[in-house]
Amino acid sequence: MSETVFKNAKVYLDGFDISGQTNSVTLNQGVDLLDRTALSHTSRRRKPGLKDVSVSLSGFWDSTNTDKEMFSDIGTTGVVSIMPTSNAGAINSLSFFTANINGEYSPSGSIGDLYGFTFAGNGQGELARGLVFKNAALSTASPSTILNLGVVKSGIKDHFAIHVINDGTSTGANINIEVAASTDVLFGGSPSTLFSVNVTSANVGNAIYTSTNTPSTAHLYYRATVIQNSSQGRKLFCVASIGRNN
Repeated sequence: MSETVFKNAKVYLDGFDISGQTNSVTLNQGVDLLDRTALSHTSRRRKPGLKDVSVSLSGFWDSTNTDKEMFSDIGTTGVVSIMPTSNAGAINSLSFFTANINGEYSPSGSIGDLYGFTFAGNGQGELARGLVFKNAALSTASPSTILNLGVVKSGIKDHFAIHVINDGTSTGANINIEVAASTDVLFGGSPSTLFSVNVTSANVGNAIYTSTNTPSTAHLYYRATVIQNSSQGRKLFCVASIGRNN
């Protein structure tokens, strides 16, 4: 048995890294249990219905980070990514992520205490579990590390989330992130393109979320390639994850 001390984790909300202001996070995934008990039964029978995802955060209020993001985004659809391991954010580290409706933001505090906040969101789709494959300033066409997501189960989709943190001084940056899958660990043959996402300076402080149709069950290996659409050296700092629902 291997326990995990929850420290050095990462939480990204709609293109903002709020890890330094957040001290508690709860991610819930469940399913509606529908009563299918008939007169002939002697105990309850249930059938799984729709899945549901929710996230709650709490921490320390900050006027330029948590408040700026959460106040303006109530009622909108966003993306939350939670990386719970001590190497959070590193390439190949664990990432949970989902599209969500930003539903509730409550700044609060008591006299003499640090002013705090709570935040709640509800899933706008499925929860994905996967790996971080980009956490860097993106400008060159070098492919990412090849990730092994394992065998695809029937009916499962690939999901992709990217938080665009900043563009430094590179206003006008414009790149494409192309994600491909292959049956070959060396990406030989003809890899299948899953996503091609355009990211520009206009996306800074926001996030992008997309998913595929059911992928080939033969796909094990994934990588991303950055294509520069503007002058070389114009960078976008992005944190991106790819994963699957259950």
